Amino acid sequence: MIVSAENASALFKILQRRGVCIFDNEEAETRKKRSHFQQKQLLMPIGGSSSKLELLKRYRQLQQAIDVLYRAPGYPTERRRITPLLIEQRGEHTYISAYCQTRRAQRTFRLDRIEILGVE
Repeated sequence: MIVSAENASALFKILQRRGVCIFDNEEAETRKKRSHFQQKQLLMPIGGSSSKLELLKRYRQLQQAIDVLYRAPGYPTERRRITPLLIEQRGEHTYISAYCQTRRAQRTFRLDRIEILGVE
């Protein structure tokens, strides 16, 4: 169906009242993006200026996953993607309770066995 130029504006008004939003490309580029949805700040691992513990605390605060290498005793080093949930000190070791997306379960990791990817 082809609409004449005279009837196009009337058709656009009818469609807008029914919830259909039609606009040309120039108008789309100048429209503001929604700002009422809070966006999480994305973190990228930064060089040696942050310790593993500080970096994991920031990822826990933002509830974001981080890629790590984990060396469990008796097993080869594994790449894991974890979302830190709890950081606690037990005796002389620091433990990270996290949701492991690789294993799809909550796991506990010892901090001294973790190496964060991208941090030198």
